[in-house]
Amino acid sequence: MSTRQRLRALSLALPLLITATFSTLSSGQTVPPEQQSPYSALHYRYIGPPGNRVTSVVGVPGDLNIYYAGAASGGVWKSFDAGEHWYPIFDSQPAQSIGSIAIAPSNHNIL
Repeated sequence: MSTRQRLRALSLALPLLITATFSTLSSGQTVPPEQQSPYSALHYRYIGPPGNRVTSVVGVPGDLNIYYAGAASGGVWKSFDAGEHWYPIFDSQPAQSIGSIAIAPSNHNIL
């Protein structure tokens, strides 16, 4: 699945989540005051490697769990669990900022 297809799936799922939240609120149930906002059930979390500003991201076609992220402060990071945890894979290289990152279409093991 390409990045464009993943973004499209996400853009289709987000309105469904918001609609489900609003339908729960309008079903006549009593909602505590701290949950009056439809966004109160959503919690902030960091996405990407800790302590870095991510400049580019690419996913492995056909595998929804493996992603690579290039960081502005240097380095390439890999996630095996759809972005929950990130591991550095580029620490031994003398590169600074990573501006873009891509996966070779012929071999998904080549960045």
